[in-house]
Amino acid sequence: MTTTNHDGIDHQQQQQQHDQHEQQAFITHQIGDAHPLLRHVKHTVLLDSQVLPSEPQEGNIEYKLKLIDPTPERLVHLTTQMKWRLAEGGGEAIYQIGVGDDGSLHGLSVDELQLSLHTLATMAERVGATFTLLRRSPSIDGKSHIAEVHVRRADDAHHFVDVRVLVMGDSGCGKSTLIGCLSSGKCDSGKGLTRLDMFRHNHEVVSGRTSSLSTEVIGFDGEGHVLNYDENMKQASVKDVCANATKVVHITDSPGFEKYERTTLFGLSSRLPDHVCVCVDGTKGLTPQATRQFTLSLALNLPIFIVITKIDKCDKQRLKTTLVQVMSKMKSAPYNKVPLIVKKKDDVLTYSRVKVDARTVPIMLVSNVKRTNFNLLLQHLNLLPTINQALLELQSREPSVVLVEETFQIDGSTIVGGKVAKGLIRVNDELKIGPNKDGSFSTTIVTSIQRNRRYVTAAKAGQVASFAISIDDVRRGQVLCAVDVVMNVWRTFVVDLLVLNEKDMLKNGLQCTMFLNNIRQTVFVNNIEVVTTPVDDAMVCEGGSSQQTSSTVMNTTHRVTVTLANNSEIVNLGDRCVLDAAPFQAIGNVIDLCG
Repeated sequence: MTTTNHDGIDHQQQQQQHDQHEQQAFITHQIGDAHPLLRHVKHTVLLDSQVLPSEPQEGNIEYKLKLIDPTPERLVHLTTQMKWRLAEGGGEAIYQIGVGDDGSLHGLSVDELQLSLHTLATMAERVGATFTLLRRSPSIDGKSHIAEVHVRRADDAHHFVDVRVLVMGDSGCGKSTLIGCLSSGKCDSGKGLTRLDMFRHNHEVVSGRTSSLSTEVIGFDGEGHVLNYDENMKQASVKDVCANATKVVHITDSPGFEKYERTTLFGLSSRLPDHVCVCVDGTKGLTPQATRQFTLSLALNLPIFIVITKIDKCDKQRLKTTLVQVMSKMKSAPYNKVPLIVKKKDDVLTYSRVKVDARTVPIMLVSNVKRTNFNLLLQHLNLLPTINQALLELQSREPSVVLVEETFQIDGSTIVGGKVAKGLIRVNDELKIGPNKDGSFSTTIVTSIQRNRRYVTAAKAGQVASFAISIDDVRRGQVLCAVDVVMNVWRTFVVDLLVLNEKDMLKNGLQCTMFLNNIRQTVFVNNIEVVTTPVDDAMVCEGGSSQQTSSTVMNTTHRVTVTLANNSEIVNLGDRCVLDAAPFQAIGNVIDLCG
């Protein structure tokens, strides 16, 4: 029978806490003057479970029982293995030291762990990587140690790991303020002072509403420290941040006001973010506009994380209500996401071990005024992986293609900016750009390339850059590509649509705006056909109605013919698009090209 003391705490719980404190004290006493990575005793934590999942055959996570005095041949093998894990993780890998291949936590003595870290440092040095200790934990018996180490290496042509995050949310939820606080290291005044640096137009400053897409960079060094500011809060230039960073997170701010929603949709389709951050005002919860953007993020099946802001203004009941709204939405069919409320560093590290296509969605509670939990949010950004890195490496070997998102003139030179979808583009390359209004392409020369305000000699697949070219007649939505690449242009194509909002508005002759890659153009919808497919084979969408047929759940979608109202564009099979005619909204895949 369990007894309790006058504080209501049972003796069994007290004994468990006492055992944990003894384990911590034992580790602290043993570490002493061991390896420098082991001196940060404050990072010592206890694992929640006594076993990890079995080591994945693919991905960037590697288990090692010990790495002690390997032979030269073994060291070469371990180094090659590290290169492979880094390539799988887009330049980042996580090593679990003291863990068996089956996930069992064997642990090592302090001397063994020190030797293993020394070997790991040698491996990292050989591949040109940096590494830092994420956490250190006691093993099952509490007398030995397990280390989780983060390894990072940029490729030869690109000296930092590049991750892109798009921030979405309703107007007034604090998106711009959040980005300003993250990049400057300052607390907000409570009136949005830190957001001023994110605004691009005077009317944004006057109204306080974001109407355009603006991007801020946050740089991290090999140990995960933010490089945007120093201890005295002196701000570093973007050029200096990128010059010293091993990882750069590009955070794009988007409008939340309904009037500018199409700008947000264009950013979602053209910027091709690795992750989406959905901001929710803790004092208001899921407003109709926040629900629309939240639904779109879930329907597109992009890796997302939730940031609930203004918790300093919320009482416990209001915050609980907001959390229930958010978690109920992501748990509902057909999304079936698993929310993870991030309360401590361990929660961030737990998510970092989960594949980005998994169902887990982290939720962070922050205050821009008090910078509450900003350390957890910054750690999360530091550990965010690049998506489909292996695919990008393959695409880098293909003929070059750039999606033109921006065009402007500087000192009489034409500049086009956008994401490199395929290939490698170098200065002085001869390329072609189009389609023009008549469907033709024009030949041009790349005279210079800039990335993050620094001149570079090349840009490859997955990177965003600006290119100075030798012709003037350019527009958004075009493609800059290798001369020998065959680009077919289309004006009519068939799309499988799943409606998110206002399904009754989907009728023949519907005129709406289409967002497809870097294309934003008015289209007409015709030849609507209702299609029923098994729910496992259908694209995920809230608007698709489901029906039960025997033991198979069926999903109803719409197959439509889309015709561009203006120019023919480059459209490929499988391209994802968004159709918008507020309040109507739908997403779809291109399944056929007509002419």
